[in-house]
Amino acid sequence: MELASAPIYHDIGEGEFEAAGAKVRSMMFNHPIFNLGYRIEYEGVSMAYTGDHEPYYDVLYGGSSDLDNFQEQEEIQRWIQNINKRVVDFVKGADVLVADAQYTDAEYEKKRGWGHSSFDQTVHLALDAEIKKLFLFHHDPLRSDLELAEIERTLRKSLKERGSKLKVYAAREGAEIEIP
Repeated sequence: MELASAPIYHDIGEGEFEAAGAKVRSMMFNHPIFNLGYRIEYEGVSMAYTGDHEPYYDVLYGGSSDLDNFQEQEEIQRWIQNINKRVVDFVKGADVLVADAQYTDAEYEKKRGWGHSSFDQTVHLALDAEIKKLFLFHHDPLRSDLELAEIERTLRKSLKERGSKLKVYAAREGAEIEIP
């Protein structure tokens, strides 16, 4: 099959560029292979997208309490906090965040290091970044639509009980959203 278009490809990494009048920023996110997240701003409206992403953590430390390396562990933890803050700062204040949320917390512990977040981790990112609307995507392919609907209900109830104004949705194929 032939396409009647003449696509133009550009290699991109972290940085900033303009496309069709929109300001686009890209940043590396935590995944075992190359993965860029994007933030798009256009006419006062912003959207951020993480792609596959897992919060940064120390894969070697793993929670052990080796007191001989306490200072080194403290430095590593500060570095991890700073790089996770960089993620928060990148998406901060976006009107919409589309973010990886593949696992429950229990599932995540068995799949740590695979490059995907839990629902709760993603909600915390959105709360820390003062996001207005959060769309959870990259659902586990074995999870049913009914399970996703229940997770969405549970998260909404928890956010409401905490007095949060964050709107959370499980992303759905074909869904259309209004940004403010």
